[in-house]
Amino acid sequence: MKFNEMIVKNDVEAQNQTRKKIFAVESENTAAKRVLFLGNSITLHGEKPEIGWNHNWGMAASAKEKDYVHIVLKELQKRYGDISYAIANVGEWEQNYWKDEVLEKFEDARSFRADTIVFRFGENIRCEHFDNHPLEGYLRRFVKYFEGDAKKIVVTDCFWEHEYICGALKRIADENDYDFVSLSDLGYDDKYMAKGLFEHPGVAAHPGDLGMQKIAERILEKL
Repeated sequence: MKFNEMIVKNDVEAQNQTRKKIFAVESENTAAKRVLFLGNSITLHGEKPEIGWNHNWGMAASAKEKDYVHIVLKELQKRYGDISYAIANVGEWEQNYWKDEVLEKFEDARSFRADTIVFRFGENIRCEHFDNHPLEGYLRRFVKYFEGDAKKIVVTDCFWEHEYICGALKRIADENDYDFVSLSDLGYDDKYMAKGLFEHPGVAAHPGDLGMQKIAERILEKL
């Protein structure tokens, strides 16, 4: 099975990536367009000084406005004006994807009733669970849990490739006519990572500003 060794070496813990709520409405207004981002540390990671991360945005962008979420939002605001948007960190679900009680923690995110949803996750799912808990069915249930009346759904694969996880995400996107975005080539090229900018190897392996820009560009092509 083909996989990027970084998906194995990633030692940024999936648990407690946000110190407050796992779901946050960043902007709630009367805008007709409502966008929900579901992801892991690449989408949102709170301060964790013990690994050299002292911010509260997508790891490892140099500023909030340079993570992929806020790049996407800036462009959408140009196109549509005011937008209501929210972010949910699903790292805990990745680590416990077969547990119903973990999925239920995201009821607030589902209740946001987004018309546009971006699923950008997968790197914290561990293959040692696959035999006892076959992944694809749980992935399908996870995506359907949030679908609601959304008119546009974008599913990406992993920044660090894992053939099985990425393949499952693509199949789910294809069978439901969701837009699929492949990112896994980026994680093989150091220029798209934050190497040399952080001492902690797990943080440094996350997408830097150029990587975040590329992720945003590919997602925006589908929006």
